[in-house]
Amino acid sequence: MLRRALPGLPLLAVLLLLGCRPGSVEPEAAQPFVFRDLNLQQRDRQGRLLWQIQSPETRYDISRRLAQSRQLRGVIYRQGKPLYRLTASNAVVINDGEIVQLEGPTRVQRLDPQRPALLTAQRVRWYPSQQRMEIDRDPRAVQGELELSAGLARFLLDQDRLELRQQPLLRRGGSEPVRLALGQVDWWPASGALIARGPVQGQRTLADGAIQRLTAPALRGNTRSQLIDLQAPVHLEDPSRQAVLEAQATRLDLQRRTAASDLPFSGRYGASDLAGGGFRLDGASSTVLVLNGCQLRQPGEQLSAS
Repeated sequence: MLRRALPGLPLLAVLLLLGCRPGSVEPEAAQPFVFRDLNLQQRDRQGRLLWQIQSPETRYDISRRLAQSRQLRGVIYRQGKPLYRLTASNAVVINDGEIVQLEGPTRVQRLDPQRPALLTAQRVRWYPSQQRMEIDRDPRAVQGELELSAGLARFLLDQDRLELRQQPLLRRGGSEPVRLALGQVDWWPASGALIARGPVQGQRTLADGAIQRLTAPALRGNTRSQLIDLQAPVHLEDPSRQAVLEAQATRLDLQRRTAASDLPFSGRYGASDLAGGGFRLDGASSTVLVLNGCQLRQPGEQLSAS
C-alpha cells in the first residue's frame, strides 16, 4: 500500500504519478492507494480557482477512478474569490472529480459577512463542472432567524439559487413560532429573495398554546428583512378568539409580528362583523387597526367611520 504526502497536487497529477508504476504489478492485485493531506482543485481559463477540496486521508482506487475521503473540507469560489466553505464527514469522489458525493453531516457556509447563510444536509451530490448540488437527505438552509427545509433541494451555484421541493417549510422560532408550509420554493441567499408557489398554509403558535392559521395561493418574501407578501385571497383565522379575516394582498412582518394590507377586507370577531379599506393586525396585542372606511356591525347596532 502506497502512502505519500501530496499537498496541493491536482487529481490529474496524481493519476500521472500512479501511471508510472512498474508494469509488472498485476492490476487485479493492486490495492487502493492512501494519500495524506490530499488537495484537489480546479481553475477556470483565466487561472482563477473554481473550487478546491482537502482531506487528511484519501483512499484512491485507480481501476474504478474512485476516491474515498474523510473529514473533507473545501472552498467554492466565484470570480476567484471564496464564496462558500464546505465540510463533510466523508466524501466519495467519482470519475476523478466529475461527481463528489458528500456524506454524513455536511455544511455549506456562505462566507459573505454581510449576507451570511448556512446550508446543511446529510447527503449532497455535487457536480463541480456543472456548478450544481443535488440534496436528497434533510436539506436545511438558515439565514438569520429563519429556516428553510424540504425533502429535496437543488443548489445552482452559478446562479446562487436554492430550489426546494417536496413539502418545503419556512420556519421562525422564538416564544411564538411561525411555520409556513409551501409548494415549491426558489431562494437566493445573497439577497434573501424568496418566491414560493402554493398553496401556502401557515400557523403561529401563541404563548398560551393557541394556534392562528393563514392560507394564501402563493407568496414572495425576503429572509433577510423577514417580510412576506401573501398573494390574494388571504384567509387569517384565530379560532381561540372566534376571529376570521378575509383579505387581499397582505404583508407579514415576521420580526414585528404584524400583518397589514391597504386593500379592502372583511372580518368577523365573535358576533361582530368588521370591514374596511385596509387594516393592520398587531400580533403582540391581538388588536386590529382599520385604516379607513371602517364598518362595524353588531347584533342590533351598526357603526361606520371614515
